[in-house]
Amino acid sequence: MDWPEIWAATLWFEFLQLSPSYELARQIRAGELAADTVLPADIEKVLEVFDDLGDVQISHEQWSDQKQYRFMGHFGKRHSTARLGIVRHDSHDQQAGDIMDGLDAYLAKQWIVEGKPSSVIAAIPLGMGKAEIIKQIEAMLDGMMPDSHIVADGSPKYQVADKRNDLRSVSRYCKAMRVKLRRPRLKNWQIGVMAKLSKAHSAYLKANPEPDPDAHIDRHVALKILTSRAFSRGHMIAENAARGIFPSYVTCEHAMPLDWDFLHAQWRARSKKIAAELSE
Repeated sequence: MDWPEIWAATLWFEFLQLSPSYELARQIRAGELAADTVLPADIEKVLEVFDDLGDVQISHEQWSDQKQYRFMGHFGKRHSTARLGIVRHDSHDQQAGDIMDGLDAYLAKQWIVEGKPSSVIAAIPLGMGKAEIIKQIEAMLDGMMPDSHIVADGSPKYQVADKRNDLRSVSRYCKAMRVKLRRPRLKNWQIGVMAKLSKAHSAYLKANPEPDPDAHIDRHVALKILTSRAFSRGHMIAENAARGIFPSYVTCEHAMPLDWDFLHAQWRARSKKIAAELSE
């Protein structure tokens, strides 16, 4: 996983926190859904993604360890085999303990830095020929069910669409939405300044803080339009992310409407919970 993919995975997580459809999936799995709640027609697809990527009302560090590395790939070392120990007929009685020590050492270091890949622990008799060993290992692997987090070619199940060069714009849309949910009383042009949707307009307004708002009316209007577009595109990116597609702001047919008051309350609750956990 290279840097753009790491950045994209982080943004994917942040947009899932903003998705109303993904929140409904969380409520369903948590048994919190109100009986009269209207659900999107494709809620089963959203639930499939939720069952993979899980609850995002936690810190990114927790989520990346639990879900990101498993379903989106990792940025650690390349996967490699590991020798855990050797069993011999004339070895001492503690050889089982030695093998467990080798397994513990593998799980404590190599397995972690390689992104915790699912691995097979097998016994390979040293007296066998290499060709026969390879044949039997291939048969063993062919008979195993594939891991749910990878596709046929071994790549992660959730991959970034071919828009990695547009991540800067996607990041600005996310920032605008986060400013909105944290400070819902701000005007759209003010959010546009804080999210740096236009470097030129933002720099001008900061350099010329005149008390008369009419002096900057054209720039206010321009930033208002940019911010409105950021919200619209960010909304679609969040809803598509909940359906396993990222980043894409094409119209999501079954997108649910944003509820800024709910997002603000949820953000406050999440921030308090994470702060309490960090202080323990």
